[in-house]
Amino acid sequence: MEYRRANECPRCGFVYTGFNRPKPANSTFAERFSASLREQRRHSGIFGRVRYVEAEHARPWQCRCGTWLQASPWSFGWVDVTGIAALGGLHAVLAANFGWARNGWVFATPIALWVGYRLTRQVSVAEVPAPASAEAASGRR
Repeated sequence: MEYRRANECPRCGFVYTGFNRPKPANSTFAERFSASLREQRRHSGIFGRVRYVEAEHARPWQCRCGTWLQASPWSFGWVDVTGIAALGGLHAVLAANFGWARNGWVFATPIALWVGYRLTRQVSVAEVPAPASAEAASGRR
């Protein structure tokens, strides 16, 4: 039985993270930037930016081998809230006893490392059929 990590392409085995998605073919930075701004306007509100990033995370993309992949939705939960609360509690105890712990970076760095680690573990990809827009562009029906 062959073992495949959750973030590997099922066909070619390329490993994806939350940060190395391929860019759309034949697009300039200005085109991608303007499309990003258009889509961000649709996700308004207090957590609009987070909703936009989550929608971008779950959008299908084409692997370098041609397979269409889609990441599963984020699965943050009580472990993340508990981890950040524990780091905050540890910082409060340290800051009460040691002067060096009153620096804001002492509090922010472990939380940033925790969130970064959890973001990299959130990518679980599955093969999906090509979107209708991609089929129309290639002339298939």
